Amino acid sequence: MLGNKNKKRVSVYPGNATTYLQESNPYVQINQDDSSDNAVANALNQCEQQDGIDLIYIPDDLLEKATKLEKNNCAVRFICFCDIIMSGLYFFNGWIFGLVCMIVSTNGYLATIYYNKSLMVCYLIYQYMQVFFRFLNMIVLAFAPNEFGYNSTVSTRNNQEQSGYFLHLIILFVLFFFQTAIAGFITNYYKLLPTTLERQRIKSYRPS
Repeated sequence: MLGNKNKKRVSVYPGNATTYLQESNPYVQINQDDSSDNAVANALNQCEQQDGIDLIYIPDDLLEKATKLEKNNCAVRFICFCDIIMSGLYFFNGWIFGLVCMIVSTNGYLATIYYNKSLMVCYLIYQYMQVFFRFLNMIVLAFAPNEFGYNSTVSTRNNQEQSGYFLHLIILFVLFFFQTAIAGFITNYYKLLPTTLERQRIKSYRPS
């Protein structure tokens, strides 16, 4: 039961299967939202009690998304936290650039706390910009090595410079690969956040 602390029991239909979700999970909070003008929907979705535990009805496909969201949340939050730290290093490239990166990374971190899609969109754009610039750096190094201080042709480089060039190219490729993987992971996380249509489905959902 220790693993279920601060979690709310959720009943899923069909099959009446039950599981536990964090009370902060947006799919759980939707059921507790009293701001809707639809009084009938709110009345239908009042939490029921069974053995002293709240039961909330959620469609099974949305429960799967809610579960994945919880599993991925800590990893995304860690990525955002690392980006915040990296933003401090970006201040050496200019305080405006560093400040913008820090604000965007903080938006991403806050998005994992409040499950805010708008904040996550901002962070997602930032991730794809990083992918683009890492790809651009790799292309420039491959086709215009003189921009990075290397001789333009292989014949004019000594062995040490040639080794350094290839190592630099490999590092840029690895950074591009990992940045692309991170952007894809963040994209999948964003897709797990409930849409307006899914919010309406949960508010009006009641097993027959």
